[in-house]
Amino acid sequence: MQTTEDSWTVQAGSHGRWRAVSSMHRERGEALERLEWYRVHAPRSVSYRLARVTTTVTTTVETV
Repeated sequence: MQTTEDSWTVQAGSHGRWRAVSSMHRERGEALERLEWYRVHAPRSVSYRLARVTTTVTTTVETV
């Protein structure tokens, strides 16, 4: 069985380098709220974007 889960984070970057600046959020709306906060309160010399992290989990059952 395989399941896919998405998480969201805000990344900050300048000069082509990006790094996460928020914790991971399961809900996109929560991450969007955080992104808007950064765009209003953080330095304007830095760009901010929303990043989605997709994780695929595979479950295998063995008969023992």
